Amino acid sequence: MNVADQLIATLNAAGERLGKSFSEALENQRAYISTTMIELSEAANEPGFDENLIAARDSIALNAGIAATEEADALDMELLGILTGGLSIAARALAGPAA
Repeated sequence: MNVADQLIATLNAAGERLGKSFSEALENQRAYISTTMIELSEAANEPGFDENLIAARDSIALNAGIAATEEADALDMELLGILTGGLSIAARALAGPAA
């Protein structure tokens, strides 16, 4: 199981626990999530990484039906936190140590 698969599995498990279902939407984004992780890893130690991370998170979330706006409820906020953390950890792990 690669990193994108692990993130999708974690989000699906959290969604089930929270009573939300978006596994099909995440499956349709599998390639995009993998590519996004690689792109983020290339910018992990650069200025603007946090802004790129949030933009990537919001894009994935909105396409999966997770609210990524100020109107997000507590459940969506938890899912956004998982998604943000997963993307950040994956990007930094793929990037390796900072030079």
